[in-house]
Amino acid sequence: MLIDVTSYSFLTAITCFSVFIILFSIVRRKNRVVFHCGIVPLICLCILSVARTVCIVEFSFTHVVTINSVNWLYDGMGNTLQLFGSKITVGVLASVLWFSWTVTECLWFVYKIFASWQYDKQADPVTDPKALRLCRQITGGRASLVFTKRLSPYVSGFFRPTIYLPYVSFTEDELRYVLMHEWQHFKSKDQWKKSAVYIVSCLLWWNPLVYWLRSDLEQLLELQCDRKVLKQLPADERVSYLRMIAGFCDASLRSDESDKKSNEKRTC
Repeated sequence: MLIDVTSYSFLTAITCFSVFIILFSIVRRKNRVVFHCGIVPLICLCILSVARTVCIVEFSFTHVVTINSVNWLYDGMGNTLQLFGSKITVGVLASVLWFSWTVTECLWFVYKIFASWQYDKQADPVTDPKALRLCRQITGGRASLVFTKRLSPYVSGFFRPTIYLPYVSFTEDELRYVLMHEWQHFKSKDQWKKSAVYIVSCLLWWNPLVYWLRSDLEQLLELQCDRKVLKQLPADERVSYLRMIAGFCDASLRSDESDKKSNEKRTC
């Protein structure tokens, strides 16, 4: 037999995945590494962690080191339980629970996409000719521009992007910065990356480190996007861009705090 799935291969895959996530988190916090090497080392760590988790097999030439040659996990999975008058092994029960919760997580992910899509359909199109002309200049006419009730701008759509703007009075420079930022997210395929990590978290919902990875990746993509936009701006405009980004961050934090307070009042 060329390959075999054992408790050793399973534990090795999960351990490697966890180690790669920890390395990812450590490297992300090293500004010099991110500044000089960009996102490539971090993406490699993500790919290695996911690939090693999926490939829970060992080849025939692999030398497995065990303690007292006891494959305790495999033996434990073979134990039989009495459930609803029927006999079922621990391994089958664990697989059913894993599969059931994974399907639930995936359905919740699809529901969130659908709910967001329904919410975005209520957006009002931007009619200001200056804003539309600026959007065409930055995106090459590939993105639509609409208003949203949310406090922060964002881009939506994997193939036909739409940039959503809050009901805020922007100066021409501020609007240009916002459009450059959101268009950079689309060009970098950040939505694809977030979706891929979310799917991984649906599959490995029982591993707390996968949520750590998701949070770190979102922050990294924002920093990487800002870094690319700053490279396109002249030096005298970079401070203004960063101030605008900080303003939206403050608004988002205030919104989160108000939502928490309103939820607490409802609970009381």
